Amino acid sequence: MRLAHFSVAIIANCYAVTPCYAARPGRHAADAYAPQRATCPTSSIVRPASSLATGESQYITARKTIADAALASWLKKVNETFDTDPSRLPTLGLAGSGGGYRALLNEAGVLQAMNARDSNSSVNGLYQAFTYHAALSGGGWLATSLAAWHWRTISYLQKNVYEPNLEDGLLLPGGFYSPLAYAQILTDVAAKAAAGYPVTAGDIYGRLLGYNLFPGADGGVAFTMSGVTSSSNFTKHQVPYPIITSIGTNASSSGICSEPPDATQYEYTPTNLMAHLGSNISNGTAVHGNCTSGFDNLGFVTASTSNIFGCLCKTVSNSTGAVAQLADALQSAILEVAGTTTSSLFNEIPNPFLAYSHASAVSSAKLLTLGDGDLSMQNDPVWPFLQPERSVSVLIRKLAVVNHAPGQTLMHAVADTCSENTTNSSCTGLSLHNTFLEAQSQSLTKMPTIPPTSTFVALYLSSQARFFDCHQPDAITIVWLPLVSYSGTTASDISSVDVEVSEANTDSIIRNGNLIATQNNDPQWPTCLACAISLKTAVSLPAGCGAYFARYCVT
Repeated sequence: MRLAHFSVAIIANCYAVTPCYAARPGRHAADAYAPQRATCPTSSIVRPASSLATGESQYITARKTIADAALASWLKKVNETFDTDPSRLPTLGLAGSGGGYRALLNEAGVLQAMNARDSNSSVNGLYQAFTYHAALSGGGWLATSLAAWHWRTISYLQKNVYEPNLEDGLLLPGGFYSPLAYAQILTDVAAKAAAGYPVTAGDIYGRLLGYNLFPGADGGVAFTMSGVTSSSNFTKHQVPYPIITSIGTNASSSGICSEPPDATQYEYTPTNLMAHLGSNISNGTAVHGNCTSGFDNLGFVTASTSNIFGCLCKTVSNSTGAVAQLADALQSAILEVAGTTTSSLFNEIPNPFLAYSHASAVSSAKLLTLGDGDLSMQNDPVWPFLQPERSVSVLIRKLAVVNHAPGQTLMHAVADTCSENTTNSSCTGLSLHNTFLEAQSQSLTKMPTIPPTSTFVALYLSSQARFFDCHQPDAITIVWLPLVSYSGTTASDISSVDVEVSEANTDSIIRNGNLIATQNNDPQWPTCLACAISLKTAVSLPAGCGAYFARYCVT
């Protein structure tokens, strides 16, 4: 089923299950989608973002000790002369960019190659050395599916989740049983609306993603972002701290179909405010002492980091093309359960910063409307690592998959892979450069210099991994891994808006991610990567690092 047929499929399924939906008005078990009333904490729910929240700080303190031991082991494996003094080991962050299933699967392959539990590659063991893992859009699909499956290996997810579910496609949850799944999805979203919470097409989109990516009954409806803290791998600090990003948008109400570079950045994390998301809060305190739990459904979070449908705004009924048809179908589906109370395609959240003096930019809005970071032409979750309190020194960006050029809308973009003779916008570093410009305007000095797109094209920077910037001691070092299709993996450049992937292509794309992680099994790459990781914190570097910097550093 191709994208042009999505709207037909979703409408047919929604209408087919209407009798079943109507016959199931009651609430099902404790894993229902509708948020619940909950006891409020004794302390303020909202706080100024002047330091790390207690939950994150405690996790990072414990995680850094484990990550440092793994990093020291990996560096010694590469070259015994690397500096592994614990006081000088850098904090590593992993960033997964967007691009739909293409990003999910290529990045899964990168992560697989770096995981000591899942690979014998030359870079295996490096995943265990990460303290943070930030992601958005398709990269967010990978991060949330990892969390839902308690960080099982990519090999396990490949065979048991990605191969069967992605072949069925996003809009056929459960394959042959999709009409029953749609009945349950409509029941879930209707229950949330009946409980008095805002619902949009983003809720249905999130439930579809749950069936596609998560385990458990009703498409993993029981999973929440705050519930990640109960996973044994999380409680034992065995995994990087996850951060899912999204941007604030006014598109659903203003008719503006793209967001400015300074659009508000939001983070979903397992700790902090997340357990009480959706509460009626004013000036940092719950109104009348009423709090909410369960609003942070993991599918909802996954949808809000990848929601591009709202960029069609109020012109959706007059739009043409496959994605426009899908957006129209989602909007029709939400009208089935919410009547005329909403027409939004983005994800909506009761504003926890209402009347809060430390968040003046959004303090007057009753609802936060969230969408994909690519709407502001920043498809990379770099922002979390520019905050000085997180002390990240090295950031490995798993892929570069910017899908549009200046002046081009997301819906008109066509994905492509990077090679030495390409000028396609997915290879020009546009997203990363936009983040650099905006970071400069905000005086965030940890962002390294990123050259303009003309330099990326002229110097073919997307033909291999690159390091930004090797000569700025106070900035993070960004290890940039562009999307390159290697021999035998021709399926790796599928479109960002493909919503089904054959089993053969799934395997091929993950294999391509393995090759991206090892730079096509270049025997020198592990040492080169270790040099970049150690560059700004080690007392000295092994002989030969200078030659690698000459090849990979961009200033």
